[in-house]
Amino acid sequence: MLGKARIFGASFIKLDGTVRSGSFRLGVIPPGKREGSERKRNLDPDEHGNLIVWDMKISAYRTIALKRVLYLRVRGKTIKPKDIQLP
Repeated sequence: MLGKARIFGASFIKLDGTVRSGSFRLGVIPPGKREGSERKRNLDPDEHGNLIVWDMKISAYRTIALKRVLYLRVRGKTIKPKDIQLP
C-alpha cells in the first residue's frame, strides 16, 4: 500500500463520525522504546486493520482504521479505499 513511503497524507472518518485529514509518518518510535525494549499493546494493529502513525501537525500518535479511510496521498498520488490492500 505505502511501499517504502514514510510520510503520507490521509483523510479518514474517526469513531465519533467526524473527518480527520492530515500528514502522517510511519516508523516513529518513542524515546525509551528503541532497541531491546518490548512494546506492549492490548491489540495487534495488523490483526484489526489499523495503522499506527505519527500525526506531524500535533506531534502525537494516531490510530487509523483502514476500513474508515477516505483516501491516502502517497508521493503525489491519491489512493482510494477500493485500491487499499489490507494487511
